[in-house]
Amino acid sequence: MIEFSMEEIEELESEYPGDSAFDLDMRLSPHLNPVEELGLGPAFKSPQREAANIILTHLAFVGWSDPHRWTFFSRDRNVYSQNKRYRSPALSCTHVIIVIDVLKGIGLIEEERAAPRPDGKYRSRMRLLDGVDDMIPVSSIVALRFIPAELVKRKDDKKRLVNYKETSRTRRMRRELVEHNEAVSQSKLFLNSPDWHLDDRGLLRSMDRVLNPAKLSLYRNFNTSWRHGGRVYGGFWQRLPRVERTCLRIDDEETVEPDFEYLHPQMMATMAGIDLQNEDPYRIDGFSRKL
Repeated sequence: MIEFSMEEIEELESEYPGDSAFDLDMRLSPHLNPVEELGLGPAFKSPQREAANIILTHLAFVGWSDPHRWTFFSRDRNVYSQNKRYRSPALSCTHVIIVIDVLKGIGLIEEERAAPRPDGKYRSRMRLLDGVDDMIPVSSIVALRFIPAELVKRKDDKKRLVNYKETSRTRRMRRELVEHNEAVSQSKLFLNSPDWHLDDRGLLRSMDRVLNPAKLSLYRNFNTSWRHGGRVYGGFWQRLPRVERTCLRIDDEETVEPDFEYLHPQMMATMAGIDLQNEDPYRIDGFSRKL
């Protein structure tokens, strides 16, 4: 499976700045078929063509933001046997490896392969060769969809995605996220900031950052149990610095981000039956407030 924990991604990106793991959330619009457009249909069997379309389009998307950027993936079959809930069925171990080997063999991608080892922090990586991204018939991210394969995610103590038993609670959370994502998809979100602009591919750019405004679907992420985590992730606006989030517009309307004072201490005090009497809970005798 082409998936990494946040710790692995951080390690990879510190070692290879700008590189990232494969984006499993990307889905192609039905009318897009890079394999056929490039005349590669005979190179793949039917089950492999969807995987090839996803991989080619992802690599093209990565190349738009930085032509020197690599994408990490795994050749370890043991990794692919787990967590099928979180990835497209097309991205099986056999399909992924065959597609990458074919694309490399016909001169569309380059690969740096890592030796498999149980304690390996890094994986193999790939990227399109120069000029190939212009050959792929996807001119803008508007043609792509970034929808998580699973909206309710759970990780173990090593930050690895794990399977879980469906319950009325998980189904309810998923329904709520589907409704929320549908509402967001029907709204117009844009940044009214002189520091950001849309490039010719539809990506948001500032001086040193690139954001994908097509990332509108949110998901929830739990850690070790349903009692830990549960925060919502996935929206491109969540990667904006706080000061720049004030420039976000929804259907041409300004947005407001309330910052409730002492939110968590107030919640804990309420649960404990304590009245803070509007005092600053972070001021404790003998300690600096910053600490």
